[in-house]
Amino acid sequence: ILSEIKQDSSTTTARAILKYLYPRPSPNFKLSDIDSTTAAYIVECSKNCHPDDPSTTKQIRRSMSNYFASIKHRKKRKAIILNAGGRNQ
Repeated sequence: ILSEIKQDSSTTTARAILKYLYPRPSPNFKLSDIDSTTAAYIVECSKNCHPDDPSTTKQIRRSMSNYFASIKHRKKRKAIILNAGGRNQ
């Protein structure tokens, strides 16, 4: 499965693994809600997939966190658009 999920870099591979494990997380879900062992394993897997990638653990974890933040932002933006659309009628 990991070979199918592998992307172009460590950071994108880490996000792809998260998308596979958490395809529809709640809007309030955060990286800190994931077991620390699981998060560390995702970082290690992404580094092993890209041994020449210079991304640090911190950069990979930030990328993982951005996955959940982007979902929250998208849902919030969608709610604002839907609410604004209802007022125009």
